[in-house]
Amino acid sequence: MHVLGFQNNWDAGAAELAAGVLCRVRDRFAQAIANNSEELCQNIKQQLTTQSSNVILQTCMAEDGVKIGEGAADLIARSLDRQGGFVNFSLSLDRSLVGLGASAKVYYPEIGERLSSECLVPEHADVANAIGSVAGEVRVQKTVTITSSDGGSSFQFLSGGNLINMVDEKAVIEKVKSDLQAELAQMADEAGAQSPVFEENI
Repeated sequence: MHVLGFQNNWDAGAAELAAGVLCRVRDRFAQAIANNSEELCQNIKQQLTTQSSNVILQTCMAEDGVKIGEGAADLIARSLDRQGGFVNFSLSLDRSLVGLGASAKVYYPEIGERLSSECLVPEHADVANAIGSVAGEVRVQKTVTITSSDGGSSFQFLSGGNLINMVDEKAVIEKVKSDLQAELAQMADEAGAQSPVFEENI
């Protein structure tokens, strides 16, 4: 977006140099993937718009409980690309699309247009993702499987990379829970969580 002149938040010169290097990449036919930096960046912008539109649409359809069967992808593509023919297809969202992130104002209006939906990019949208990351929840999980190779006379499980063998079923469960909580506490701490809450599913 810096190369195309839509953004100036950071170093446009560095972006231009990087795009120039990428233009030298060859496809499987030994052809350059783009003739120049501007063409490359236009292709990237178009691809991102298409993929974002598809993901948003699929997510909304999943929320509606709509299953996409065989052949539906072609119909959706024709609709989003506004392809003409004897039969015309159209799709739209029933609510506004809200764009967040530093580049939201660059991409989301076109995504909204593609989805026939009003697009809203709030003030300070460029820092909304960062605020969400700070205020959001951290979730870590781990599964331990307890097995018995002799029909219940002894039990085996992995803990800290070591195979543990015990004979008392209740003691095994308590040991697994204790080891898991200690390991999850460390994982949560490394992920930046504070005052973690533990949930178990046995």
